[in-house]
Amino acid sequence: MPPDLRLRVPDDEREAARAALKSEGVDPRRRLAVFNPGASYGPAKRWPAERFAVLADRLAEERSVQIVLTGAAGEADIAAAVAAAMKTRPVNLTGRTTLRRLLAVIAEASLFVTNDTGPMHMANALRVPIVAVFGPTEPKATAPFHPPAWVLKKDAPCWPCLYRKCPFDHRCMTAIMPEEAFAACAEALG
Repeated sequence: MPPDLRLRVPDDEREAARAALKSEGVDPRRRLAVFNPGASYGPAKRWPAERFAVLADRLAEERSVQIVLTGAAGEADIAAAVAAAMKTRPVNLTGRTTLRRLLAVIAEASLFVTNDTGPMHMANALRVPIVAVFGPTEPKATAPFHPPAWVLKKDAPCWPCLYRKCPFDHRCMTAIMPEEAFAACAEALG
């Protein structure tokens, strides 16, 4: 049985996150999807930026979801690549939050879309619905503990490899299509 991990964000921190999001142009009456396209472990755990962008645009267009990008300062180039490939303008908070502010932003989300990362586990402990893209790692070992969570993974002959950088063609990640991710996100959003 998995441990019952729960995080709670104090009301004052949630209010500060709401104010910060509003100052970035986020409409508090609309649903928010937080996208976390990085993975500090290495590029092998990162779904391609263009795929995140296609998914984000489709959610914005078809589900009227606002997109916020998050990540560590060292992942700014990944978030910038996602934002540049999008037709819809996201709010990019990458490298601009403290850990506590990141938690509060995630707590405001209706959906968290991510690679296999630490923030994925934070969102799971907050019980925010997650769509997680897995590549070289084994979901049985590192997947979210609690529902609601959708794990997207494709088998590859070299899997699980645990490489930080794929020496081949990254097929475990590139085989996951935005359409599949959109279907999971649509289910998560209800």
